[in-house]
Amino acid sequence: MRSKKQIKIGIVEDDIYYNKLLTKYVRTICSSSFYPSVEFDISSFTTAEDCFEEMDNGMDILILDYFLQNNESDDNLNGADLFYAFKHHYPHCKVIMISAMKDVGIATELIKDGLYAYVDKNLNSRDRIGAILQNVINEKMNLRR
Repeated sequence: MRSKKQIKIGIVEDDIYYNKLLTKYVRTICSSSFYPSVEFDISSFTTAEDCFEEMDNGMDILILDYFLQNNESDDNLNGADLFYAFKHHYPHCKVIMISAMKDVGIATELIKDGLYAYVDKNLNSRDRIGAILQNVINEKMNLRR
C-alpha cells in the first residue's frame, strides 16, 4: 500500500471570523474525496507570532494576510515579515498573500521576491484562493512522487 503524501498548510489571519471561514473553506477543498492520496495538516493562527512559534515544523503552503494585528504586543509583524522569514527558512513553501491593501506596488515587490500569489480581499477572494490552493496542491503532488 502506498503511503499518503503529506502537505502542511498554515493560515494566518487576524480577523477571527475570516480566519474560521477561510480555515473551513480550505478544509473543504483539502478533502480526501478530492485528494485521496494526500494527508493534509491544516493549522490556523491569528498572529504572525503564533505562526513563528510553529515555524520549526515548516509549512508547504502558507495563506497569509498582509495586515496582522497582535493585541497583546506593540511589536506587530505584518504579512511581509512572515513571508520573508518563511522564504528564508523554507524556500519550498508556497505563500499566498491575501489583503485589502490598496498599494499594488507592495504586492508587485512581494511577487518579484517569490510570493506565489496575491489575492485582493473582496467578494471573489474565496473562490480565487480555492483555485490557487488547488494549483499549489497539484504542483506539490507532482514534486513528491
